[in-house]
Amino acid sequence: MNWNELQQLWQTQQPVAPPPAWNPAEFERQRARLARTLARRDWLEAGVGIAVAIFFAATLVPLGPAAWPGWISVALILGVSAIFIRERRCARRSAPPPEAPLLIKLEADIAELRHQCRLLHTVALWYVLPLMLAMVFLFWGVRSALPAPLPPLWSWRVGLFGLGMLGFSAVIVWINREAARTTLEPKLRELNSIRISLKTDL
Repeated sequence: MNWNELQQLWQTQQPVAPPPAWNPAEFERQRARLARTLARRDWLEAGVGIAVAIFFAATLVPLGPAAWPGWISVALILGVSAIFIRERRCARRSAPPPEAPLLIKLEADIAELRHQCRLLHTVALWYVLPLMLAMVFLFWGVRSALPAPLPPLWSWRVGLFGLGMLGFSAVIVWINREAARTTLEPKLRELNSIRISLKTDL
């Protein structure tokens, strides 16, 4: 057997059809994994927010009524936690039943990914800004309850802490937008192309 015959035999043993682009079983695994990831994120963020709000409240109670601006920070933190709890309720209401057709599940996932992309792109408004304002109101409340002015050294420390918070917030915004651009948006385009293909085949 010469080289040409070996090459011809090798080619005949290769698969003649490419792997299917649409794998329903893999799609079900991916959508279940996405649902678990979102649920874990929402409940974790909500729980952490409630714990932080309790800590802020425990800090403000001994300071008395003079620290009233600090209670605005508690309300802001609880408001962010309420957003994540609302996300869980909306996800449960919009989830298609297990017996729904794959096309219905696909369209539900596309809607969810679009919603998550909007959340990540606007994270500065509904997540970062309330947390930054919460820190400002907490400091205002604590400072209002203290009779003596802050020493100059503490003023510098507060200023540096504020700059650090701004830098940290910018990093959070960048990470979320990059996650939307590099992870969710490509997946959204992929699911949209699959949906168009499925509708064409119907």
